[in-house]
Amino acid sequence: MALITIILFTQVFSLVVVHGKSMEPTYRENDLVLVNRLSYFAGPPERGEIVAIKFAGRSLMLLKRIIGLPGETVIISDGQISINGTALAEPYLISPLPWNLPARVLAAEEYFVIGDNRRQAIEEHFFGRVKAEQIVGRALW
Repeated sequence: MALITIILFTQVFSLVVVHGKSMEPTYRENDLVLVNRLSYFAGPPERGEIVAIKFAGRSLMLLKRIIGLPGETVIISDGQISINGTALAEPYLISPLPWNLPARVLAAEEYFVIGDNRRQAIEEHFFGRVKAEQIVGRALW
């Protein structure tokens, strides 16, 4: 039984502890989030999914929401995200600040990720393009 547990939590699942406020209100400081490392063997990540991203080494990961998919153009204007010129509905947001970001065209293996908490200055957040290989897996509820 111990061997199965070790395999499950080293190869299939990862447990991520939330540090910071970038994913509020979806996840809060010290929440534990289970990440399925096998989620994308059957197909690519989809818009709206929350994913764990390799940030530094194997143990430091960030949780972010996928907003833009490969080949798309992402723009943020006065806090509103547009994908290929169409406004993106984001019902999980609470009072976002009027962030602005010029157009970013994503390459074939790039995704655009961002946190749900956009009530702080844009400079206080890590977000933007990530390569597909940096995505560890999908967060499970």
